Amino acid sequence: MSDCTSFTNAQRAQRAARFRKAKNLSKKASVDAHEAAHRPHAILGLRPGEEQKWEDTKLCKTLIKEADVARPINIDFLDKPSSPTPSSSTPKESILHSSPKPTLTLPETQPPKHLAFGLTQETAHHLLNTLPKMTVDLEGKTSPRVTDIFRDATRALDLPSGRQRSPYDAYDLRPTPTVQETAAKMSVPQSQAVAKIIDLSNASARGLAFVNRKRVVEAFSNSADGVDRKGPDTGRPEVQAALITAKIRSLWDHLKRHGRDVHNRRALTLLVHQRAKILKYLKRKDIVRYELLLPQLGLEKSAVEGEIVVR
Repeated sequence: MSDCTSFTNAQRAQRAARFRKAKNLSKKASVDAHEAAHRPHAILGLRPGEEQKWEDTKLCKTLIKEADVARPINIDFLDKPSSPTPSSSTPKESILHSSPKPTLTLPETQPPKHLAFGLTQETAHHLLNTLPKMTVDLEGKTSPRVTDIFRDATRALDLPSGRQRSPYDAYDLRPTPTVQETAAKMSVPQSQAVAKIIDLSNASARGLAFVNRKRVVEAFSNSADGVDRKGPDTGRPEVQAALITAKIRSLWDHLKRHGRDVHNRRALTLLVHQRAKILKYLKRKDIVRYELLLPQLGLEKSAVEGEIVVR
C-alpha cells in the first residue's frame, strides 16, 4: 500500500512539473512576443508605430528626397515671354510718334531651390542674371544695327498663335527694335531654360546621392567637442554614422521594392553592424555626444546596443 501511495505521489509531482513547465514556456513565449512587437527595428532603429519620428530628425531634414525635386516634365524650355503688343484700337500716329524707350532692365531670374551637384547659389546667380546682362550690353556696343534675322525672331515672339508674318509687312508700323532690345527679349527664355537645366531634378540617382552626402557632411561636422576646424570633418564618428544611416535608409527603400535582391540585403546587414561599431566607439569615447547623436539619427539605444539580429 505504501508503494502504491509513493508511486501516485511521484506521478502527481511529475504532472505538476509538466504543468509548471508548460505554464513557464507559455509565459516566456508571451513575453518574447510582446518584446518583439515593441522592440526597435534593427535596421530603421525605431519602434513599430513610431515611424513619424523619423520625419522630425535632423538627418531626415538634411536629406533631399526624389519627391522633393520631382517636377512635371516640360518639353517647351523656351517659353515665350509676355510682352505688350499694340492693340488694334491704338492709333497709328501714337505708334509712329512714340516716346523714347527707357533703359533696358532685365527681369531677375530666381535660381532653383535645389541646384545640381557642383553648383552654388552664387554661380547660379551669375549664370541666370549677371551673364545675360553682360551679353545684352555687349550686343549693344558691338552691333548697333539690327539684322533681318533678329528683327523677324523678335517680332515672331509677339505674334498670336496661328498667325504668320511675312518677311516684309507694310502694315507693321512698330519701330524696328535694336540688337540690344532683341537680345534682351531673347535672354528671358534663355535664362528660364538654363534655370531648368541646372535644377537638381535633372540629376541622376548618383548625382542626388552625391548632393545628399555633401549635405550630411556639412550638417554633422559641427564641432561639439570645442575643437575649431577649418572645413568639414569627414572623419568624425557623427558624420560616419549619419552617412551610413542615410545609406541604410536608401537600401531599405530599395529592398522594399525589390525583395529578391539578395546581394543588397547582405550589404544592408553589413552596414547595420558597421554603424553599431561606430556608435559603440563614440559611446566609449564621449557618451554625451553619443546620447546627443541618437535622436538626430532617429535611433533607439536598444536598436544599436547588444546583439543585433537583422531579419
